[in-house]
Amino acid sequence: FDTLYGNGSNLTGLNTDLVSDTSPQLGGDLSSNGNNITLADNDQLRLGNATGGDIVIKHTTSDNDGHIENHTGDLFISTKGAADDVIIQAVDDILLQPQGGEDGIKVIGDGAVELYTNNVKSVETGAVHTFIYGASNGNEAGLKIRNTNANAGSRAELRLEAQNNASFASIFCDHVNTNLRLGYNSTGTTVAI
Repeated sequence: FDTLYGNGSNLTGLNTDLVSDTSPQLGGDLSSNGNNITLADNDQLRLGNATGGDIVIKHTTSDNDGHIENHTGDLFISTKGAADDVIIQAVDDILLQPQGGEDGIKVIGDGAVELYTNNVKSVETGAVHTFIYGASNGNEAGLKIRNTNANAGSRAELRLEAQNNASFASIFCDHVNTNLRLGYNSTGTTVAI
């Protein structure tokens, strides 16, 4: 056959309009050559199933949120080989929600960490305490482990609280008397043990 020379400007029948080409295909890997791939609002990057998209990455104007959606099987976020940690960073809160958007784990920006069981708060951390709830909401009885400032010093305390903190019993190490004490109710009455 004859060797072709030139830049191909005289070839005919070629579709060079990629916008109108409804089924463009690559013969190899696509390289961005150091440039960005930009999608407009409501456009989607679909991986897997071409029609439904097994994984969809998008930004929507309806809720002004970014989405990574997995439509089949499980979604794994992992590190491999020489990689290290998985770090999730937020400007405010981090929420993990199991089925139906129920509460699971809340990491509150500049606040508590809350753990939920079947959409009911079970554990809450604070700056100087950890509260283990005994029933259905934050006003119910439970167990509080905390560090308090009492008698011009600090003390470690294990407190059993009744509903709405109406009464309590606590065991603590008294900073002033340097002994183990039992306290009860809001009067602060204590007995050395």
